[in-house]
Amino acid sequence: MHEAGPHLQPRPHRTLLYVLSVDAPLHHRYRCMQRTTLAALGLQRGFLQVDMLRSIRLWYVFDRAAPTSDDLRLEQRRGDVLRLDAGATCLGKVIAAIQHAATRQFEAMVLSDDDAFIHPQRLALDIAEWGWNPNL
Repeated sequence: MHEAGPHLQPRPHRTLLYVLSVDAPLHHRYRCMQRTTLAALGLQRGFLQVDMLRSIRLWYVFDRAAPTSDDLRLEQRRGDVLRLDAGATCLGKVIAAIQHAATRQFEAMVLSDDDAFIHPQRLALDIAEWGWNPNL
């Protein structure tokens, strides 16, 4: 009896999650709510090991040139704040995040906004389903 295809060995699947944000009181509240919820789901200091093979690294992306509030200075201690030379635009942050991701080892990259909620385990599992396809 012939097998349908080659046997695929499980391999690690690392996802980078970049959350675009700005240093403003409303967005600070968004990040606080996200961090509280994500901590309840297991994400700590921007990292979550979903299972033995899947992990997520989360970064909140800010423009390095923008002024820094006291709130953001405190947030930077959490280990999940990434200040990049991005310009003040959303497009600038997207490009800077892609450039940052190019220097990391990962299998998937996701961009989000700080007012969106992402379930980290579901994200890792959904993205890893497509990991076998080298064209994606």
